[in-house]
Amino acid sequence: MAVFNYNTRFAPVAPIQVLEGMLAAGTEVFGDYHLLLAHHTVEHKKRFGDLFKRATDLGWEGDVIMDNSIVELGDAVSLDMVAEATNVVKDNSPDSYCYPVLPDVMGKGQETRDIIQAEYSNWESGCPGDGFMAVCQGEDIEDFQKSLYLFADQLLFPEIRILGIPRVLYKTCGSRIEAIRHVKDFLGTHLVHLLGFSDNMEDDLASLGFLGLGGIDSAVPLRVREVFTIHTDAGKRSPTWFEDALVDPLMLENLATARNIFEIKD
Repeated sequence: MAVFNYNTRFAPVAPIQVLEGMLAAGTEVFGDYHLLLAHHTVEHKKRFGDLFKRATDLGWEGDVIMDNSIVELGDAVSLDMVAEATNVVKDNSPDSYCYPVLPDVMGKGQETRDIIQAEYSNWESGCPGDGFMAVCQGEDIEDFQKSLYLFADQLLFPEIRILGIPRVLYKTCGSRIEAIRHVKDFLGTHLVHLLGFSDNMEDDLASLGFLGLGGIDSAVPLRVREVFTIHTDAGKRSPTWFEDALVDPLMLENLATARNIFEIKD
């Protein structure tokens, strides 16, 4: 697992043309923490392969979470597609770390536990990438705890390395901090990642601060057309943003601001 100088990190969620523009601006702008969408990575396989080869040639190393695209598509793509996308990164940047996200069902703890137990058994012989992320879904905090304690069991799931905390918990529980209280028990054995900004970025930041270690991802700082702050009202993402977005000075300024807010150094 890569070693970083941050307790918490921000992963931009961006389409291929934006990531290419970020790398063109330099490896520091590109950053060492990303969340990619599996379906988008497979759709643009050659460009993503070229991107990570070029980054590696420039001396880049980093962590990549290969998401199952559930937020964008409504349902998780197959683990085969997530594995294919993971291999695009690993084949072109072998010293980087890539973590495929196991399938989950939004807000449904039992369904997520069932599908992960079934899918995990198909990959026991070898995880594509460097260990799985399991998203700890739940209809309430008790249901979330059942998912958390199951997926954190290293005897049952030794290849699960990252515990994902979905943003839907903010809506069901009023805050992700209560979930984080339970996650802290596993910081010695697992990384923790908050999936997406919730409707309250102050709660997101407080959750990261309470945790003291982990990551968070979002496309919001890249897509808003105003100076980004923790109080920015992002609104809904345009359905064509992934196709239309291009890097410009405002986007790069907002990316730097998001990192300044959410990345906490030792």
